Amino acid sequence: MDLKDEIGEDDDDETCSTLDEKTYEEIYKDVRAAVDLCHRDGVIKDEVAKNPSKYIVKEEKMVEMLRRFKDDGLKTFLLTNSLWDYTQTVMRYLTEDEGDDDAWADLFDVIICGSCKPKVSERKRASLVTEECEATNPLLPTPKPLLTTPNPLLNFS
Repeated sequence: MDLKDEIGEDDDDETCSTLDEKTYEEIYKDVRAAVDLCHRDGVIKDEVAKNPSKYIVKEEKMVEMLRRFKDDGLKTFLLTNSLWDYTQTVMRYLTEDEGDDDAWADLFDVIICGSCKPKVSERKRASLVTEECEATNPLLPTPKPLLTTPNPLLNFS
């Protein structure tokens, strides 16, 4: 079954009228919603977490680069849409050669999980709260803003 079958188009027709009738913005929103659903319902992340080496390619110099940044006085951060448990699983895999399971958290000054990218960049106020975790305190989005003044770190105006 191909895309045309899924959306009810004839195989003989070389155009796809359903897609032709949509704006790029509508297509983006549809694809974004589908990708977000796949990430939210665990279909993708659960499988990756079971066997990270099958799906994630390690960058052998990543840890060295991040350490060099820190040694040079640069601030580092990890901003991810993933929640803490998945982020920890992936980062432990990527840094497993370092020995300590949670050494990866020391590579970052700030870790923000569940960031809701790209929507977070459209907000004028941050809606973040800290959550106590094993290795560090990631920031997680909340439904209601906790900050009463605009966050200078998220100044998008």
